[in-house]
Amino acid sequence: MPGQQAIRIKTISEYHKYMQLSKPKHPLVSVTKFEDIKRPYTGPVTTIMDFYSIAINYCSSTVHLNFPVI
Repeated sequence: MPGQQAIRIKTISEYHKYMQLSKPKHPLVSVTKFEDIKRPYTGPVTTIMDFYSIAINYCSSTVHLNFPVI
């Protein structure tokens, strides 16, 4: 969308910092709950991540896995 803010996140550590999560325990893999994420933006934002992200919704509980692009 024209005029929409774009955020580029290069590493899982940057993702954790941007989403106000604690530091990841491993640099290549992270598991987070969506309810723990504090989104620092209020309007529409395009997020560009340089790693794979997998979201799993299981019995009303969502797990977010992040893997680096190799």
